[in-house]
Amino acid sequence: MPAIRNPFSSRDSALNDRRLRGPVLLLLIGTCIFAYLSPPVSSEDNTDLIRATSSTKSKHPPAQVVLPKIEGAASSKMNVQTPKEAGSTAATDKKSAPTEKDEDPFSKEYDNCIVGAGLSGSVIAENYATKLGQTSLIIEKRDHIGGNCYDYIDDETGIRVSRFGAHLFHTRHERVWDYVQQFSEWVPYEHKVLGIVNGKHVPIPVTIDTVNTLFDEKITSTEEMDEWLKKEQVTFQDDNGEEREAKNSEEVALMRVGQRLYDLIFKPYTFKQWAKYPAELGPEVLSRIPVRNNHDGRYFSDPHQALPKNGYTAIFEKMLSSPKITVLTNTDYFEVKDKLKCKRLYYTGPVDAYFADLGWPKLEYRSSRCHLNEL
Repeated sequence: MPAIRNPFSSRDSALNDRRLRGPVLLLLIGTCIFAYLSPPVSSEDNTDLIRATSSTKSKHPPAQVVLPKIEGAASSKMNVQTPKEAGSTAATDKKSAPTEKDEDPFSKEYDNCIVGAGLSGSVIAENYATKLGQTSLIIEKRDHIGGNCYDYIDDETGIRVSRFGAHLFHTRHERVWDYVQQFSEWVPYEHKVLGIVNGKHVPIPVTIDTVNTLFDEKITSTEEMDEWLKKEQVTFQDDNGEEREAKNSEEVALMRVGQRLYDLIFKPYTFKQWAKYPAELGPEVLSRIPVRNNHDGRYFSDPHQALPKNGYTAIFEKMLSSPKITVLTNTDYFEVKDKLKCKRLYYTGPVDAYFADLGWPKLEYRSSRCHLNEL
């Protein structure tokens, strides 16, 4: 079995290869943001988010659907196989997807083996195929491509359903924006979130309007907002009386917005998301949450924000259409890893599954479960 390489640190990695570096930065900065429906807030919480949802009168598509038909999607062929076609002993009653060749994919050597047919794995395979002419075998445990970005058209309603929750594309980098143009038309979309705090609707992230609404202020300029924040902010000193950096996410929030906003927004919502209070989390968790000193109520400030006109699955179909890319769905990497013949291997699957296979304890973080309700 080839040695596993981290796509961001290996000397042989796609990111370090100058011929691939630009587009592959999509893995880092042009991303799908996974917004999921959180469980109901308890009576002790005073903060909740209003989230956009799609209500359908439908069921999940049959499990055997590997490549759903996407209305308006560009036609593309993909070399997709299932465990049965791949010679796996794994039992499956799923319908086989069409293939270009009826052969055991483990019988030949590939330039690259990639675990996961989501955003990271697909971008790596596409770049190797189009820029370097190299072959890739993608191993995907699920019965579809696209990872958590997977969507489909419901047969009964004609509504596009995002099986794992809504995803929003945004980037500030022109080369990333140029890269994704080749796979889809894009519809401009700027996400805005309102929170209900003490019965009032306020923008999140925090803006001038958030402060004015919650505290009956009359702030009108960035200078006034900066001055208000300065009065609210808390500082921390070391043993020598010198100001020090934040040691956890609670201190990050207090240093940025002060006690009142922390108690009303940051503390309760962090517990809702992570089942931990900010004081229990490292400073990097809340450091990434913006605080605005203007009226910009958008969740992201990147210049490019959009949704794919024909959904995300159509993007992956086109991205993986090269004959140099073979995709195995319904295939668990850990069950077939000893069969692989490849020069490099990139693991883009769940990090906890990788370390669990090594016998390490379960990672301490929360995931999400998406439920489709019929109305």
